[in-house]
Amino acid sequence: MVDNWLPGFDIETQIKTLPEKKVEEHLEQIINDIGNRKHYLSKSSIPIRALSSVIGRMLKFDTLSQGFIVNEKCNQCGICSQLCPAKNIEINDKVNFYNHCEGCLACTHHCPQNAIRLKNEKSSKRWRNPDVSLKEIIDANNRGNI
Repeated sequence: MVDNWLPGFDIETQIKTLPEKKVEEHLEQIINDIGNRKHYLSKSSIPIRALSSVIGRMLKFDTLSQGFIVNEKCNQCGICSQLCPAKNIEINDKVNFYNHCEGCLACTHHCPQNAIRLKNEKSSKRWRNPDVSLKEIIDANNRGNI
């Protein structure tokens, strides 16, 4: 898929490399593995697991510490709030972000006005999976399935 974590990737470049990623082929393998109830246990060493844990915390902290910027294009439609699985966004007279962001960046990628920005983002371009609708994401959030 497209690597759409804005602090780390240029979305334009990611979209250009999409054909090389063989998404359909990989999805078929994943579907087969799920259907066959395949279990995969990672066999990584203790130092690698520790390093992964530290890097994971740094990336999450980095996303939170960067903060969101909502520019003048925002019309307070509320889509960002409905998409947020952490219920981290509230719309009053402005868009308010709280401190329990999970770093999914659905709010930024799906803002119809492209009004939600991140400091130090690598791309102003946004990417939405064409196979997943906003309604599906919002419905899944309402069911608590994300």
